[in-house]
Order: sequence, then structure tokens, then C-alpha cells
Amino acid sequence: CWGNPGVRDGWDGTELWVLGDVPVFPIWIAMPDDMIPRDVPVKSRFLMPYLGAAGSRKGSGASSDYTAYSFPPTSAGESAYLHAYRSAHFAIARSPNKRCLVTQRHTEILANGAVPIRDDGSDISECEQTLMPVLPKALIREAAQLYRNWTGAPEQQYRYRDLVRQTLRHSRTKLSSLAMANYVLHDVMQLPRPVKSVLFV
Repeated sequence: CWGNPGVRDGWDGTELWVLGDVPVFPIWIAMPDDMIPRDVPVKSRFLMPYLGAAGSRKGSGASSDYTAYSFPPTSAGESAYLHAYRSAHFAIARSPNKRCLVTQRHTEILANGAVPIRDDGSDISECEQTLMPVLPKALIREAAQLYRNWTGAPEQQYRYRDLVRQTLRHSRTKLSSLAMANYVLHDVMQLPRPVKSVLFV
């Protein structure tokens, strides 16, 4: 997570983020395209609890409140991890950095057909503009409201499926590795003036 850059008019008239005189193009961790379902997966549970974090250990400083990641670093472990999210309507997402309300876990949950929910009382609408700017925050906020008022009524089920279809579509067009490649090649690198160097952070 990083501080807010300034905003000024870009070369094409759109908003451009800048730090000093340096243009800033945000990048993010993308999901492989073939891991994103084409439609809403079959659901077998309402809420998937927090699944832990790599490197978290009980009592180890900033990560002491976070349980250790419970899936082995194998292809079978990865498949089980993704299936866990696909089977749930909603899934808990956390971050040890209290200012960063969105993390890679949000992307993983969204791209597998569930909705990320925070269990610390915070709301994604509180996020700074520069934190995961391509995340569909309005859709997540609406789904979070649905979560808080959930009764399982047919109209809620219908609205939920409609929201997840939208988040999956967004995942394919904005959060996938192909979308990231197109963004870097066409938006970041195709600048109207010569660029001597590019720093990816």
C-alpha cells in the first residue's frame, strides 16, 4: 500500500496520477484467465471463514491475529483453495495492514465467483482511490449490504447471482492476466512521448 498520488490532466485529457512530475500507472496482481469461472459456481455454503495467510504464525508480531495458511503449496492444495471460495456465497478477507482494506485475497475471492466480506466492521468504500483501483467496489458494497440483510429469500438469491455474474465479467475484463497484459502494453507503454525507463513496483 502506498500514499495517494496527485491528480492532474493527462496527455489525452483524462485524469493522470502523478508523484511529483512522474506519471503513475497502477498495476495489481492478476488472476490466470483459465481460473475464472464462466458462470456462477454451485454454492454449498453461505460463508467461507478466513482461510489464513502465508507466513502467519500465532504470536508473530503484526500477523499474530491471523491464522496460518492451511493449504499445502501443491497443485492439489491450490485446487482445494479455489474450490473453497467457489463453493461459498461470501468469504472473509482480511489484511494485517489496517490502512489497506483491500488485498490480493479480494481478487482471488471475486475471480472465483464469491464476494469478499471484511469481518472487522470496515467497509470497502473507506478505501483510498489508489488501493486496487480496478476492484469493482460499488458491486462489492452492494453485495455486502445483501450479506448483512440475508434471509435466503428468492429475490435475494436472484440479486446475488446477478451481482456475481457482474463481478465475474469484471474479473475477466479487468483482473485477469490477459487484461493486465493488455493494460501494460496498450495503456502504460503506448505513451505519446518517448520514455527512457519504466519502473514496475
